[in-house]
Amino acid sequence: MKSALCNPLCEGCVVDPSFNMEEDPERELQSHPKGWQKMVYKKGESIFREGSKPSGVFCLKRGKVKVHKTGSHKNEQILRFAREGQLLGTRALIRNEYFTSSATAIENSVLCFMRKQEFMSRLRKEQALKEHVLSNLANNLRVAEDKITQLSISAAKQRLAIIILRMIEVYGFEEDGKTVALELTREEMANLIGAVNETTIRLLSKFKKDKLIALEGRKLTVLKHEQIVDIALLSG
Repeated sequence: MKSALCNPLCEGCVVDPSFNMEEDPERELQSHPKGWQKMVYKKGESIFREGSKPSGVFCLKRGKVKVHKTGSHKNEQILRFAREGQLLGTRALIRNEYFTSSATAIENSVLCFMRKQEFMSRLRKEQALKEHVLSNLANNLRVAEDKITQLSISAAKQRLAIIILRMIEVYGFEEDGKTVALELTREEMANLIGAVNETTIRLLSKFKKDKLIALEGRKLTVLKHEQIVDIALLSG
C-alpha cells in the first residue's frame, strides 16, 4: 500500500500493513524501488546532523521524525515534524550547503536514501518531482512562518492549543479517533510552545482538569476539539 502523501520517487515502494518493525526490522529492507537504499533508524537515532554535508536525500517511509536545531544555549529547538512520504534534506542538497538543522527518529523508523547524483539527475528530468520538491519546500517555509508567529503570541495557553492542533494535522489520530498519533516528552512539548517545563506541565494539567484532553503517560487524547480550536484562535 502506497501512502497518498508519497512523492513521485516512491513508485514501486510498498508498505505491508501487517509488518511489525519492532519484531522484524530487517524485513522492511528486503524490497525497495530503483535508486533507493532503505535504512532502519531506532528511536532517538540521528538521521543527519546540523553542520554536516548532505550526500543525498531521505524519504520517510515509516515512522516519525523531528527536524530540530541547537539554540544559543545548546538547547534543542524543534522546527517541525516529518510525515510519511516527505523528503528530508532537499534544500541543503540543492543549494550545495551544509545542513542547517538535524533530523532524529522519534520512534523506530524506516527511511529511503537516494544519492545526490541520482536525485539531481531525476530532478532535472521529471516535472512531477520538481513540483513535489517545490511543494515540500513551500510547506516547510509555511511551518517556519507559523512557528515565528506562534512564538510572538504571549499566551502560552494559546501556543499549547496551536501545537496540539499541529500534531493532529501532521500525524492524525490513532484508531480510536481521539488519541493523537504522536507521543512527546514534556520537555519536547515545552520546547515546541516556547515555555519552561513547569509551565507546560501546569498548562497540560489545566487542559486535563477542564476536560479538554486526557493524559496517560505520553499519550494525549483530545476530548473537546472545538474548544481547543477556539483557544488557538484567541487574539489579544
